[in-house]
Amino acid sequence: MSLITPNIGMVYSGMGPDYRVLVDKARKVSHTNYKRIYNEYPPTRILVQDVARVMQEATQSGGVRPYGVSLLVAGWDDGIEPETVDAKEGETEAEKKLASRKTGGILKGGPSLYQVDPSGSYFPWKATAIGKSSTSAKTFLEKRYNDSLELEVFSMMPSMGKMTDPNVRMPFTLRS
Repeated sequence: MSLITPNIGMVYSGMGPDYRVLVDKARKVSHTNYKRIYNEYPPTRILVQDVARVMQEATQSGGVRPYGVSLLVAGWDDGIEPETVDAKEGETEAEKKLASRKTGGILKGGPSLYQVDPSGSYFPWKATAIGKSSTSAKTFLEKRYNDSLELEVFSMMPSMGKMTDPNVRMPFTLRS
């Protein structure tokens, strides 16, 4: 796992040298292009768009081979405080909470996870896996994932029973 900004990390499946090039480009974009202008690190979605743009340009450039990696980019965004919403009569607590999390169609902040394919297309996920055993890991997540899960600081590959070096894949795992 590589730290791009203090709140955004990236992992890969594929060719290591291509990953290192993309990590360097992502750090350059986030530190020089974005932080210098706005005096803050970019939100996860903006960084993912920039990395995906670099990967997509490599697929259409003559004499340049596409990057041979799939990426998972995870981050924590602070977000923007929403405008105050007056409570409507008969509104449930869940509806009030949902209305207060929106700011112009953008969530107030929190965790975000994106998958970037070698073609440069990217997708937001609540939980996903890439790599060799991704189908079994996705099956595991589909069976056990719900919105009330929390992050834990340790991890092990769900299909394996013990925590050894080959099993460790990501520094976060979901726990209900």
